[in-house]
Amino acid sequence: MSSSSSVSRTERPDERIVLARWVDRFIAWLIDLIIISIGLAILFVLISLPFWLLDATNFDRLYNSLEPLHYVITRSVFFVYWT
Repeated sequence: MSSSSSVSRTERPDERIVLARWVDRFIAWLIDLIIISIGLAILFVLISLPFWLLDATNFDRLYNSLEPLHYVITRSVFFVYWT
């Protein structure tokens, strides 16, 4: 037996991968969903606040016209987070 084969061979303790239960993963997913949703809500409020302060009478019309953008941003953030 050569010395190089004995060097590459190391004794390791029993290595096992322990996966979380489905309930634990669901609770973690739910917590992630809530945290991200709150963060996005704060972000959208901060973005829309100047528009609302400038022209509160037409804010509803402006918000409705930007609703598709809200959807795209929200879905993109969730996609990036979970990938």
